[in-house]
Amino acid sequence: MKITVLGAGAIGSAVAYDLCRRPGITRVQVCEAQPVTLRAYRAAHAHPLLRTYEADARDVQTLEPILAGSACVVSCVGPELNPRLARLAVDLGAHFVDLGGADLASEDDALDRGGLIHGGLAGLAERRQRHVVTGCGLAPGLAGMLAMRGLARLDTATAARIRVGDVPTDPDAPFRYRLAHSAEKLLDDYTTPAQVLRGGRVETRAPLTGIERVDVAGMGVMEAFYTGGGLGTLAEALEGQLASLDAKTLRFPGHADQMRFLL
Repeated sequence: MKITVLGAGAIGSAVAYDLCRRPGITRVQVCEAQPVTLRAYRAAHAHPLLRTYEADARDVQTLEPILAGSACVVSCVGPELNPRLARLAVDLGAHFVDLGGADLASEDDALDRGGLIHGGLAGLAERRQRHVVTGCGLAPGLAGMLAMRGLARLDTATAARIRVGDVPTDPDAPFRYRLAHSAEKLLDDYTTPAQVLRGGRVETRAPLTGIERVDVAGMGVMEAFYTGGGLGTLAEALEGQLASLDAKTLRFPGHADQMRFLL
């Protein structure tokens, strides 16, 4: 089984590392647009199953022969690229997975109205019998899966609160944070309204608001605030089933105010 990973940053590198050690995988391909990043990746990672390519995820002509024959394409690049990448993957007969950040359904509708896609991504995936699974990062992704696992273990649940965020153990001034993914993705999170459930109905909250203090074992007092996309489709899926649901991002105190000022 051949799998292609798009992006050799912190997340893409970890995905490729894990895939190379999975049974049944015969080849792992990593595509990266930045030569400096690709050289660093090649120097740090070596495995018999691994192949690397200098290829821009926006360049469909270059990507197409590389992706051909892949069982699955895993996108670890900017979320704005995912709608077209999903279409390309399914066109080539591959499943598609991304880290979230882009609403593939609404983006696909927009492309349909522009006459660029016939029948929509969902229809194409159904005809090709391929899965398009979006939002498989930390949040949306793992955090939502853990929340659903917790809800399933309760006889009755009325509310769920998700508090999640990757932070450095030794933070540096001034922001006390370090990027684990692209700056574009971070800005997308910090400028997109967050979905919540209140009274069993979907509502939205402005990003970088709703600040609360949270005591995290081993880390001390952190702050939590709304950011876009953390729930993925979870609010819509649980509408009418839970009275209250929200997800907030954890950072060291003061981060949200700093980001509001910077933006």
